[in-house]
Amino acid sequence: LRSMALAGYLEPADVWNQVFFWTLRPNGNRLAMERKQKRFGSDKLQTAIRKLVARAISINSDPDRLQRVTLKLFGSALEERDDYGDVDVSIAYHRRDLGEEERARIEELLVSRQSEHERQTILGQIMGAEQQDIREIRGILKKGLPHVSLMKDDPMELGTPFRWLV
Repeated sequence: LRSMALAGYLEPADVWNQVFFWTLRPNGNRLAMERKQKRFGSDKLQTAIRKLVARAISINSDPDRLQRVTLKLFGSALEERDDYGDVDVSIAYHRRDLGEEERARIEELLVSRQSEHERQTILGQIMGAEQQDIREIRGILKKGLPHVSLMKDDPMELGTPFRWLV
C-alpha cells in the first residue's frame, strides 16, 4: 500500500483501532476503472492508426453511405511511450449533401439491413437509415482493433491536444 501511495494512487483516509483506511486519489480511480487489457507497443499503435485511416478513407469514398466521418487522435497515443493502453479517437459524422433520389436510394439500402425490431420502433422508423449507417461505420472502423476507443467527444471543445487523422 505504501508503494501505491507514493505512486499517487492512494492516500491515508482514517485510522480506527490501529487499522489504516485508504482512499483512492484521481490516478487510483482511473486505474480502478481502466479495462484490464494487455498493453501494446508503438508498432501496434501505428498499425491501428494506419488501418483506421485507410478504413475512414474507404468509408468517405463509399457512394452508399449517408455520412462521411472525420477522426481525431488524442490522449496518450500522441505521446512517445514504451506502451499504450488504448487508442483514443474522436469521431464526427457529417451528413452528405445528396439529392432526393440519391438519398432515398441509400436509405432504402440501409433500412433493408436493419433488424426487424429496429424497423418497428418509432426512432427506427424516423431515423433508421441514419442509425444503421452509424452502426455499420463504427463496426467497420473497430473490426479487429480492440484497443481503439471511438468517442463522440470533440478534443477541440475539451481543450485537449489532438491530431487530425481524416
